[in-house]
Amino acid sequence: MKPITTTKQIIILLLALLTVNVLLYLPSLQHDFLKDDFRLIVENQRIKTFKSFLNSINGQFFSFPDFPYLHYWRPLSLFSFYLDYQIWGLNPLGFHLTNILLNALNAMLLFLFFYFISRKILPAFFISLFFSLHPAHVEAVSWISGRTDLLSALFIFSAALLFLLFLEKEKKTFYLFSVICFTLALLAKENAVLFPLAAALLISRDISKESIKKKNYLLILFLAAIDIIYLILHHTFTGMQNILQNFSFKDILLICKTAGVYTKIILAPFSPAPYYSMQQFEQHHVGYYVYFLVGLLLLALVASKRKEYRCTFYSLLFLIFLLPVLDPRIIPTNPRIALRFAYIPAVLAGVFFMETIQFLKHKILRRVFIGMLILIAGAWTVESFGFQGFFKNEGDHYRQLVKYYPDDGSLLLPLALQKAGTGSPADLSGALELVNRALAMNGDRWADVSEPAGLLKANLLVVSGDLARAGEGKSLAEKILAGTEKKEISYFAYLVLSKFHEKRQEFPAALAMLEKAESIGETADLYFRMAVVRARMKDYGNALQYLEKARAMNPELSRYSELKEFILKNSR
Repeated sequence: MKPITTTKQIIILLLALLTVNVLLYLPSLQHDFLKDDFRLIVENQRIKTFKSFLNSINGQFFSFPDFPYLHYWRPLSLFSFYLDYQIWGLNPLGFHLTNILLNALNAMLLFLFFYFISRKILPAFFISLFFSLHPAHVEAVSWISGRTDLLSALFIFSAALLFLLFLEKEKKTFYLFSVICFTLALLAKENAVLFPLAAALLISRDISKESIKKKNYLLILFLAAIDIIYLILHHTFTGMQNILQNFSFKDILLICKTAGVYTKIILAPFSPAPYYSMQQFEQHHVGYYVYFLVGLLLLALVASKRKEYRCTFYSLLFLIFLLPVLDPRIIPTNPRIALRFAYIPAVLAGVFFMETIQFLKHKILRRVFIGMLILIAGAWTVESFGFQGFFKNEGDHYRQLVKYYPDDGSLLLPLALQKAGTGSPADLSGALELVNRALAMNGDRWADVSEPAGLLKANLLVVSGDLARAGEGKSLAEKILAGTEKKEISYFAYLVLSKFHEKRQEFPAALAMLEKAESIGETADLYFRMAVVRARMKDYGNALQYLEKARAMNPELSRYSELKEFILKNSR
């Protein structure tokens, strides 16, 4: 019987990784859209047609009015949603399948990367297997909007592998494709700007000729030039504020503590939760500093035992992509710390575990460590499989989070919106109670919900109350409008005021409020409301125009047919 060739072994193990990842994340195929998925996919007119996508390619990743403060430019990530929509429509199964396959491809790329570094098949396979099973990946894979991390990793891993092949083979074609993958990574997520540093670390590997090293270091300048062009485009298209303006050297201890959090997430990701409460961050000082020190000790060990930890040393380049999120004060998202931010750096865990086996010379110690790794792999599999339940649907997601973090008021607002969506008097009353609870416990310096919660309360008072309570809601909305500097808050305040005037049948005043909202930003919901008000003013011609405008922005707009029929019937 002929022995299996190396190429065949690699193909078999690549297929094994694909199978493991697909089987592990099968439950996600039954999941619905969640959180940002509605803004990026369900309600996003920019992915519905290729023309609308092209027209918005120079705009922010998140469209107004939901997250105008998130100054992201991620055209490749948006394009991936466009492709999925063209194939699957609004069937979430297809979007989840794409995430699963992207995650599997990332594991396969890592296998090839570490094989070319070590020239050892089985260690490279187990490194990528541990990466596949890592519980911190569940958020990025099971949540459709986590795709930005998956796509960014796909092209960063590809760029690193191709750059490594370029250094070994000295063929310019590998460098060219590495540059292309690096550029695509930039278009998927901002953290790819750090790839030139990772490439420089790869060049520092064992190359005997100093002249070759110097020549290759010059190539880093071209990567840096691409970074500069990207940053200029990013700033031009998003009007990105200087996020570093919040940075202070006083934050060094805060950064060390955050590094401790991510050290724990990478090396000991047990009992994960889909939301990292900053209250938890504030309460556990000592534990996170201990993890930070553990991380430093491991880095020192790897540096001092570079020959024994060869793959681990080169996996440190993936830690570079954690740098942008180490200061939570400059992160414009909520929560400020998230499991998905550790997606790329989590490579380090499997690499370190596998090379520690080779470092242990004593047979008994080695067997004990292998037994521990088997237990860890089993525990991670169970954790990853069960953790996916947190991302099943919007209602279950937030109900579970409220149980985990009952003192976090920001988690009550999505529940209040869900209740209010039914329109029943009992649910509107329950929604108002939740909003009042959120306002009562507000005070978290990391997530101030006073304005959005106040506007939601104002809206509930206007919609569900008598004229007296509606007046109370109007006063609250006007107070928030006068005091806010945020465009999205002003926009929603005008919508609340419009609803108040509409309820009092003051239609010209209602329309004036909607026009003020339009001056801030255009949405399908806004134009639908304008159509309703125009129709109630018996201005059916303009009502139909606004309705068509709304439909063009969101083809899946609910109640469109019903309102159009009403307008056409009464305009005859």
